[in-house]
Amino acid sequence: MKKRFLMLSLCFLLSFSCVSCNASASNTEDTQNTQQTDSQSGVQGSEDTSQNTEIAKATILDNRIKLDEKGILWQIPNTYVEQGLQQQILFFEENLLVYGTNKDENGTLVFQLAILSTETGEVLQKISLSDLEIPNIQVCGDTIVVADWGTRSILFLNEELKTIETYHSNTKAGGIYVNSDATNIYCFTQKEGIQVTNRKTQETSILLENTANLLTSNVCGDFVSVGYTDLDTQLDTWAVVDLKTGKVETIPFSGVFYDIEYQDEIWKVGKMGEENTYLLGKAQRPNQLIPNRKNSMVNMLSNPTRLLTTAYDETGASIMTLYDISGNFLSETEVAIEGANLFYDPIWSETYGGYFFTVTDSSGKDILLFWDLSTPVNGEILQINPQYETTSEIGTEVSKSLYEKAQHISSAYGIEIKIAEQTETEFSDFMVQRELDESYISSALDVLENVCASYPDNFMEQLLYGTQRKIEVHLVGTLTKRPSEETHLGFTSFAGFAEQQEGKSVIAVDITRLGSLEQTLYHEIAHLIDNKLAFDASLREDAIYSEEAWQALNPTTFVYAESYHNLPMELYKEEYDAYFIDIYSRTFSKEDRARIMEYAMVESDWTFSASSGRLAKLEYWTECIRDAFDTTGWSKQTIWEKTLEECLKK
Repeated sequence: MKKRFLMLSLCFLLSFSCVSCNASASNTEDTQNTQQTDSQSGVQGSEDTSQNTEIAKATILDNRIKLDEKGILWQIPNTYVEQGLQQQILFFEENLLVYGTNKDENGTLVFQLAILSTETGEVLQKISLSDLEIPNIQVCGDTIVVADWGTRSILFLNEELKTIETYHSNTKAGGIYVNSDATNIYCFTQKEGIQVTNRKTQETSILLENTANLLTSNVCGDFVSVGYTDLDTQLDTWAVVDLKTGKVETIPFSGVFYDIEYQDEIWKVGKMGEENTYLLGKAQRPNQLIPNRKNSMVNMLSNPTRLLTTAYDETGASIMTLYDISGNFLSETEVAIEGANLFYDPIWSETYGGYFFTVTDSSGKDILLFWDLSTPVNGEILQINPQYETTSEIGTEVSKSLYEKAQHISSAYGIEIKIAEQTETEFSDFMVQRELDESYISSALDVLENVCASYPDNFMEQLLYGTQRKIEVHLVGTLTKRPSEETHLGFTSFAGFAEQQEGKSVIAVDITRLGSLEQTLYHEIAHLIDNKLAFDASLREDAIYSEEAWQALNPTTFVYAESYHNLPMELYKEEYDAYFIDIYSRTFSKEDRARIMEYAMVESDWTFSASSGRLAKLEYWTECIRDAFDTTGWSKQTIWEKTLEECLKK
């Protein structure tokens, strides 16, 4: 179970989450083929409450208050719950475990755990815990685990909420979890993988050792979602860790994702850059899930595995809709409590045939709610459709042979070339015109092919890192920089640009400037190299590249303008000429490096041989590239290294 919204800051409590480990998950088939619905278990509209004989006894639901006409959503009055703030709940031995910020005997807000009777609603056991920073609560059979991610301390509590054991991790953990029988402790670290310690023997093993930037996100049943950078490929990767087996399962399909959840061999992931679009399934080509309401969140609930979507209407009320894993509608309820802006995943009760959950209202009071699935309600099925592979379409605005030529170059060098109407016209900082002149397009494709061929094998592939999964090159017409508040005293005409978008690096070049197109392409590709080196340096402490080292190659009095406009007169000092190719190089350090690489690629010896300052920059940049890239299969000397060698001889 996980948080659904960001928590408010309160006292010492930063945040907390939970996962229940004591219930077994149902075994669900592939979402495309599964036809069995929860209605076969009697939890859809036709359920008869008489089957739950326990309800005939005194229960916590006896004094419930109907919040809608049909009796789908109910408020459960409870003094203990209502004096707290941002509390969550789990089931523990058929009772409710309530945890979070509550008042002690002196009326002071503290972090508390309490066991509430599901028969009377009374507090059976209660404990206050101090000096916690980021507590995470788990129920593991008859043991309650309090893992404080901040202090890296773990408390194991019994059914009386008494501490039976404590444990402290020496690792700087970004998340701590315990498996379902509380025998293994998982400490998730950003740079040292996942440390798995056997609680009895204290023996330790490491999962995902060769990784960096490892962070946990969602928890669904026994599976913890993680994101990390694979140090072998330097690509961001998403996976789940099975707390039962200790195995790591990576997402079996390609892309850039967020909001990862996994249960019963089924993945639910959000597609980065595609609003309100999810993937659902366990195949290489999963189904595409689009919520019926815009701006909905989709969560996978465990035990049993179901899908919950949450959206807000125009009044601010949240609409919660429940489906089985195949998208069949089960129930829907509207939480119309004023200011109820904090939700946690509801917990399923087989005994009561519904879900319990808490919200915090506008006055700061916690409210315990019950969502009754036995009440009949109609609704639409969830839109789950097969996702088909997309291929680059042949356009119609110019000759077919030009599109085919672009595709051929794209395949050969691992980039994606856009021409004619395939190109975008709106970018972050630029607006561009599409160019349909076939002579320009044909010539530009020839130049681009030669430029790509001038780099070592697998070079373009290594420009992919982190979430950057592809490189797009748009062959366009005139580029116009978007208006800004700056006075346009400086550079106003541009031949190309490079920018990072969600999951890709994008280059756009003006192909009507054929005379300088080759250098423009080298310049923009140099920006991609720059980004790659900076990312590599963030992962390796021994990386040669650093912004500080580059700055040290400049005169001590020099400062980059950090702007293309309103350039200070200080920038034009003659004493700087020996260090920079031109004034444009003095706007940003990234432009300085791109200029150096651009002129090295066109083998402009005079540019460097005439200046020891420029030559030192080329030499340093050459070392940085060799250090950060896998040079296996490269020739002994690249083009830029050949330029360097020729200049060093002079």
